[in-house]
Amino acid sequence: MGIQKCSKCGSRLNYVDILESFGWGNKPVICRECGSKHDLRAMYVVVIAVLLSLPILFMGSICSMATTIKLKILVVLLYTMYMAVMVGVYPFVIRYGFREEKI
Repeated sequence: MGIQKCSKCGSRLNYVDILESFGWGNKPVICRECGSKHDLRAMYVVVIAVLLSLPILFMGSICSMATTIKLKILVVLLYTMYMAVMVGVYPFVIRYGFREEKI
């Protein structure tokens, strides 16, 4: 999988634009070549929510089983690394749908 291409002109959507789109409440990604708008598909909103929040449920139970502060810090660091990897690969996995502008 690679970064998605624009449905209208075929150019690649910008990696940074996709990350900013996700960070600002899933605003549409606008193609830099033709200006067409691409909205995040509803299925991917659910996938993102599950992938980012599911480890939090496990982190609480794992931290409670950790007996030393070093183990608890290790769990938090592992979760932080997981989040960094998820955000880094997000633009390669998530797909947007083309929104046709009506005049």
